Amino acid sequence: MTTQITLGNFFTINGKNVLGGAGGSGLDTQSIITALTTIKSQPETNDQTQITANGKISSALTQFQTLLSSFQTAAKALSNPLGVGNEADNVFAFTTANVSASDGSTASNYLSVSSSPGAVTKSYTVNSIKQLATAANQSTGVLTATSADAAFAAVAGQIQPGTITPQQTLAVTSVESGAHGSSNITVSVNSVANLTVGQQITIAGIGGGTLDGISGLNGAQTITSIDTTNNTFTFAGTGTASLGNQSSTEGGGATAVNKALPSITINADDSLNAIAANFNAVSGQTGIGATVIQLSSGKYELSFTGTNTGTDSNFDLSSTAVDSGHTVFGGADLSSPTAAQNAEFYLNGISTPIVRQTNNISDVISGVTFNLTGAFNSSYDPLSPSGPSLNVAIQPDTTTVQNSIVGFVNAYNALQTFSTQQTQLNSDGTYASSAVLANNLTFRQTMSSINQEVTSQVDGLTGSVTSLADVGITLTTQPATSTTPQVNNILTVNDGQLSSALATNFQSIDNLFGLNMTSNNPNLVIYTETNALQASNFTLVANPIGGTFTAQVGDGPSINLTATALPGSSTGYLLSGPSGSVLDGLQLIYGSTNSATINVTVTQGIANTSYNTSNTATTANTGTIALALTGIQTSNTTLQQDITNVKTQVLQYQQQLLKQYAALESAISSTNNLLASLSANSAAQLESAQIG
Repeated sequence: MTTQITLGNFFTINGKNVLGGAGGSGLDTQSIITALTTIKSQPETNDQTQITANGKISSALTQFQTLLSSFQTAAKALSNPLGVGNEADNVFAFTTANVSASDGSTASNYLSVSSSPGAVTKSYTVNSIKQLATAANQSTGVLTATSADAAFAAVAGQIQPGTITPQQTLAVTSVESGAHGSSNITVSVNSVANLTVGQQITIAGIGGGTLDGISGLNGAQTITSIDTTNNTFTFAGTGTASLGNQSSTEGGGATAVNKALPSITINADDSLNAIAANFNAVSGQTGIGATVIQLSSGKYELSFTGTNTGTDSNFDLSSTAVDSGHTVFGGADLSSPTAAQNAEFYLNGISTPIVRQTNNISDVISGVTFNLTGAFNSSYDPLSPSGPSLNVAIQPDTTTVQNSIVGFVNAYNALQTFSTQQTQLNSDGTYASSAVLANNLTFRQTMSSINQEVTSQVDGLTGSVTSLADVGITLTTQPATSTTPQVNNILTVNDGQLSSALATNFQSIDNLFGLNMTSNNPNLVIYTETNALQASNFTLVANPIGGTFTAQVGDGPSINLTATALPGSSTGYLLSGPSGSVLDGLQLIYGSTNSATINVTVTQGIANTSYNTSNTATTANTGTIALALTGIQTSNTTLQQDITNVKTQVLQYQQQLLKQYAALESAISSTNNLLASLSANSAAQLESAQIG
């Protein structure tokens, strides 16, 4: 009998050197263990494959969210969003202003007009621009100097060093004595914008220094209070004479208020440029700017001009004394000040002119700013009006609306192209490898809703404009290219047809895109809505006294609205449509205690419903896309933990296999040893028998 011990081979598992087949089995232990552990590791491979797939889905959803956010922004501008003061967010509220002259002249030579979103679309007539607002001016005579940068003060006695305290003159419109027996004086001026409490002023034009028996008015006075609403201020007269039983409006002969401005110091070695710089350094406080003008070689002039226009910006530099003997500009032949003037213009045939301190006027018509640039028909007499006029037309900004609609279309087409890529099929009908969102419920539901909203007619609309096709926006197919698939349902804009529709049917296009509510009761307004709303016309029966508010939609049963009193209001109610009803998602505010029967129409245009859908998907943290991304992150965390667990189990399994195969090799080795011993004994016996 012959036996043989077969040596195995060395291999490494988990960093350990292992001899396979050492007991003579001849088995390829390495391959067996590797194969078994590979099978055991299959769940880890599956989990890792799913994590990789989740990463692709997450990336695609993030890209979808970016495209959807752009679409949402485009939709919001067209959706007529709810709220107060939201005109700047609604392009249908944008306006433009057009100015034309009835005599065919260039209107911009006299007037330009701008309008803000929400300005009432209406035409106005400017009958006359009597005069523009101008600034005050005062200048020196000819000054002799070697240069504008050479030391000049005290040269030839033309300008003396010292401190100048300019006076600003405010025109007085009325003076009131206040309460009977009171010495408080109320002065009305065109504007108190440049006055402060505690400021020193003097009153000009009061004969003898008294106002109806109150003395001491010809000296400096201190302002005690200011009323910016009525452009009045008060100061206390120093006299004690009784006013008697007089009218509250006193004559007094006051013509102006002289207000001291911040002082400017002129030094002996100042140049003309330095003097001008000293004035300009405080021009923000004084309202006076200075300029050096070179008349000829060695001949200069200092010109002082108000930085503001209007009569409240008048000033005078001529009476500022340095000492009892001279003034700073005493020898400079300072001119008498040229008074500033207010702007005056006539609007819509009104007999009284509109007077303002500035040529840029925004407080006459809400949302409309007039910029006066030149006198026009200045001889106009409101008692016998004649002459040319300027026509101001505030109109919808159709250009901005059209651009916004094109932007909405482009944003939708980008979504549609992305959607096609995410649902692309191979030639065998299976999804392409790039179509990672093909089975994603969030993506499919969102795109399905948007496609339905964009391509359908708007419920509740009547007339010639109820869908995009009615304004020149139609569905086409974008052919495939070498890098992109064919895209169906792409929107195409006929610019000419859209432009014409905006010019002739602007409100209908507003209704096509935006949210609109009409009713026959001004006390009812819409507060909020969602796409769950299914009714566009209903009758609301309001009974605040009985506390019931019911809605009748067609022939259906009455719907009881939930009524909640508004906080802090004794007359306002928030009315909510019940969940699951055709008025689900609708909230109205009724601001009256009177009972009423109200006919209501609510239409949700294409941009409004599209905005609601995209907003539901893209809202941070709680939107459907955010929740889907969170779900993927949670899934990945679970899968990663599963991978860790599987690795631990596989390692334990490897150790178990090593032990089992080591035991097998040991058993085979023992058997081989036994066989070898038996074989040796048998051979020995055979040899002995042969010898004997």
